[in-house]
Amino acid sequence: MRKGAVAIAAVLVLPQVAGARSVDSRLEEARADRAAARARAQAADADLQELSDRYERVAAQAEAAAASLIDAFRREATVHGRLVHARAALDARANAAYRAGPAAFLSVLLEADSPADFLARQEMIERTILDGVEQADAALEDRDRARTLRRELATARARLLRRQRVLVVLQEELSARLAEARAEA
Repeated sequence: MRKGAVAIAAVLVLPQVAGARSVDSRLEEARADRAAARARAQAADADLQELSDRYERVAAQAEAAAASLIDAFRREATVHGRLVHARAALDARANAAYRAGPAAFLSVLLEADSPADFLARQEMIERTILDGVEQADAALEDRDRARTLRRELATARARLLRRQRVLVVLQEELSARLAEARAEA
């Protein structure tokens, strides 16, 4: 009977031991799966943080490029205003010189009453001519600066567009990774 009792006890206990191992192994497997899921979630969080940091850096660069573009527009407007003013002054002088004719300066000199008056009139003519030349030179310099500013504007616009494209790509990548992380969770 002892053998029968041992056999009955073995039959009753063995399935529970086998079931216990099965539960233990399933529990270990579940713990391993949970640890792997946590590791993937942490890796996804790290990737997401890295992308977020990169996005912020590129966004800051884009803001700086936009500010640079605005500054360049302001400088161009200022230079253009000076150029318009200088052209108007130059046009007015050219018109006055044309109306007065080529003998105007000669008549001013010939109407001098004394040698001192002659020298004063000559100096006035020289200053007038030099002032016109200086204004014309300034207008040409302003035109050159305006051209340079336009090139800088084009460069700044291109840089801003490149950064905006990078931002769009980063934003799409962030959204995709976030969706993946949410799907896995």
